[in-house]
Amino acid sequence: MDNEKYSFKELADIEKLRELFERFTAASGFTTGLVDQQTNEVLIGTGWRDICTKFHRACKSSEQHCKTSNKKLTAGLNTPGEIRINYCENGLIDGCTPIIIEGKHLANLFTGQILFEPPDIERFKKQAKEFGYDEAAYLAALKKVPVVDEDIFVAKLKFLTQLATMIAEIGLQRLQNKIAIKNTEEQKALLRSLLDSIPDLIFYKDQDSVYLGCNKAFEEFAGREEKELIGLSDLDLFPKEEAEFFREKDRQMMAEGKARRNEEWIDYPDGRRVLLDTLKTPYYGPDGNMLGLIGVSRDITKLKKAEEDFKKNEKKYRELS
Repeated sequence: MDNEKYSFKELADIEKLRELFERFTAASGFTTGLVDQQTNEVLIGTGWRDICTKFHRACKSSEQHCKTSNKKLTAGLNTPGEIRINYCENGLIDGCTPIIIEGKHLANLFTGQILFEPPDIERFKKQAKEFGYDEAAYLAALKKVPVVDEDIFVAKLKFLTQLATMIAEIGLQRLQNKIAIKNTEEQKALLRSLLDSIPDLIFYKDQDSVYLGCNKAFEEFAGREEKELIGLSDLDLFPKEEAEFFREKDRQMMAEGKARRNEEWIDYPDGRRVLLDTLKTPYYGPDGNMLGLIGVSRDITKLKKAEEDFKKNEKKYRELS
């Protein structure tokens, strides 16, 4: 599968993941930010703090600090499990780790907007003045920023990454399964078209001579559609004597474990009587056990008549000679 053709949001159920992240934020107080690697689209953001949303990112000048911080965090970040921690120019701490699935860097997971030690109030007062913030409101927002132990911060970031990666891997498996199913369905459709284009009667049965499938030509011969034939035996379809003949040929072939050929006169439901040349061969499963048989019957009525006419003409010619 070409992993260049899928993105993180195609693999993961973003809404379910958002719900998990929101619960994580509510329980831990940590923010989350999930950003698509190629498009930079913010797929999920939970618990973002007022100091960032109402001040740092609300002012164009200080927002530039946020963008610079994000670039530093993600530049060259392409090793699974790698943790980056950056001191933002606005004074807070952010962390980031990549989400890499089958070698493809799909997204980056952020958490942060925290501090590792109590804030330098004077530094934030100067910042409020520089960017024109309401100092009282800004310092009130600063008080809500948690001071976190660095080891705990890293542990939380690793947990979030494992969670997001697990969900993406499950999504990848689901996507691969869909592709496999689609490919199988296409192959089955192709096989069906090939079978139905063949004028010979083609059928297959299990070891008990119960029909598993057939082509269009055999449907016409049996007078029923394939879906009606599946699960039936010859005793359900043909006169007893004829059905017993078919079943005996099946048993002989499966007992020998090799292909058998025979000719038989058969009546169609519409009254036609034809001579069929039938080849029955066993088919085997992956473990080598015989699963049933495949049969191919060809109408050789005209050929037989031509042979008989040729023999009659040949006899007449000899007599005249």
